[in-house]
Amino acid sequence: MFDLISAFLQCNMLFGEYRHMKLSNYPIRLVIILSSVMIVLLSSNLVLAHSTVPQQSATTQQVINGVQNTTTLETFDTIQAAIDDVDTLDGHTLTVVAGDFNESLLIYKQLTILGANAGVNPNTGTRAGESIIRPPVAIATFADEFSGATIIYPLANNITIDGFTINGDNLNTVAPNGFVLPDGERIDAAYGVFGGGNNITIQDNIFTNISAAGVWLNTPGYGLVTENLFVNLDAPASRGGLTTDDFYADVTNNVFNEVATGWQTDRQANANTNPANPRILIADNDFTVNNMGIFINRHSGASPDYTISNNIIRSDTRTSGNLRGIQLFAIQEGIDIDVNNNIIQGTPTIPFNIGVTVWDIPNANPVTITDLLVDYAAIGIDMYDCNRQFGQSSVLSILILNNAEIRNTSNIGLRVIDNFFGGTPTARLNDNQACSQSGAGGAGLPSSSVSIVAADINFNNNAGLAAIQVTTDPLDPQGANYDPTLIISDTIITGGTTTQQILLDGNGRLELISSFLNGNNNNIIGMTVNSPNNFFRIETSHIYNHRPNNGIVINQTDGDSTVINSCFYNNAFGVQNNSGVTVNATANWWGNVTGPSTTGVDPFRDAVSANVDFAGFLTTQPTVAGV
Repeated sequence: MFDLISAFLQCNMLFGEYRHMKLSNYPIRLVIILSSVMIVLLSSNLVLAHSTVPQQSATTQQVINGVQNTTTLETFDTIQAAIDDVDTLDGHTLTVVAGDFNESLLIYKQLTILGANAGVNPNTGTRAGESIIRPPVAIATFADEFSGATIIYPLANNITIDGFTINGDNLNTVAPNGFVLPDGERIDAAYGVFGGGNNITIQDNIFTNISAAGVWLNTPGYGLVTENLFVNLDAPASRGGLTTDDFYADVTNNVFNEVATGWQTDRQANANTNPANPRILIADNDFTVNNMGIFINRHSGASPDYTISNNIIRSDTRTSGNLRGIQLFAIQEGIDIDVNNNIIQGTPTIPFNIGVTVWDIPNANPVTITDLLVDYAAIGIDMYDCNRQFGQSSVLSILILNNAEIRNTSNIGLRVIDNFFGGTPTARLNDNQACSQSGAGGAGLPSSSVSIVAADINFNNNAGLAAIQVTTDPLDPQGANYDPTLIISDTIITGGTTTQQILLDGNGRLELISSFLNGNNNNIIGMTVNSPNNFFRIETSHIYNHRPNNGIVINQTDGDSTVINSCFYNNAFGVQNNSGVTVNATANWWGNVTGPSTTGVDPFRDAVSANVDFAGFLTTQPTVAGV
């Protein structure tokens, strides 16, 4: 009967639009209910939605008397036998010796279960022989990576699992195994730990050779996942772990190596059942991933606040083709998400596609990112309003970004975009979340505002289009209902080989304050303006060292443009205005006490073109530290 329960629990499990069992009732009652349901299904000759969920072979056991209840001193051959024993009560501790235990566990009592390496961090400590829990042999191929067995089901409160290796490979060499990982490992389990409850602790374990998720905690509750090693969980849609559906776990001091996605949270709407922990931590973890490091998704209602800090996210030697560091999606008002002191580290050969992706976050309580490093990515930070899978952002989104370094990007360092997926089909074409009301009959939401307020940002050695781009997708049928906006101050952009350091196009709005655009004599443009419907204001900034190129090139503008109290020097043209619309560039320093050249390039001062109002130019260069 246990195998039938196992198959039933795993039936129809899919990431994204998955269905799941709510395991909130008392576990004994759950077993009775599931057993009754399975008997009815079998007697009626009905077929479950995923009829390809594999049958499991009989449990085998290789350790005799390897499990002991430390209270009753009884010994058992299997961990499940120790759990099931009538003398094993809530609050007891089971110890498990080193060796192989081929079984799936249903933990329906409040127990501490200790492997041979309990208390020994696999990432920093020296471990002795392992207590290895493996699944029974899968005798049929999984329909997909989500459809296989689970090794451990925690179904009660106050459960601790400490010091095991949880290995999805049964070592069966006879085909067919359940699932084949990208490097050819033939494995028998989709999930390492699956379930939930209050006060669930998972620590000092090794999770390996699992196709869907090392840990998936998915019923209302809370817990701690700490000092574990997740390795070789790299099926295309695999997660090292995830917490969903109102389970809240601190995830700290873990190592994720050769995983597709490191950790995901999703569908969090109700309050944490642990009032002593109002803020959830994802902190001090080390990720090496081929798809995504951390994914925070769909937090609403009374979901608690989160801090994501001191994590290192590295690119693996193999990539999914859409490698992202941190992804923040669908965060509703009232939920505070702080992201601080994280490193997203790609390599020249395996860069991230996007370092940080932001979509559909609140404006009254903005997400805050501080002390961030993004190194080697196509796009360092990308914030947009239209998502191909989920559709149009439903709120006006604001991101606060402070003290970040974005370097070695190959396309764009920081992008703020009112975007749109043109062609057919576009994002969610026919429903009420369609981007820019592009659904049938105008269904969908209008474009929404995306804004970043940034300070103390350092861009270095960026290549491609620009270090900064603020833009609107020209394919958007509505244009920009709300202009994408970047307000940035105390920022340094140094050199690089981008076409321009800042690109303002579409309907973008830019305010650049007390910042430095240093071309580093790399023959690049400081800033290009390519829109008749933009707004920009540059104040108390330095734009310099772009010779033989120009500081600012304005190809199109509507005149709502101001450059004041700033310094231009060692550029061919400080401002070259090709738009025919006069630009206010008063009270600036142009590299010489005589003001700018109006007769073309001058070796001793910056030039200005026609339609540049440079009245009241400064005759003394302002003194600024570092220039």
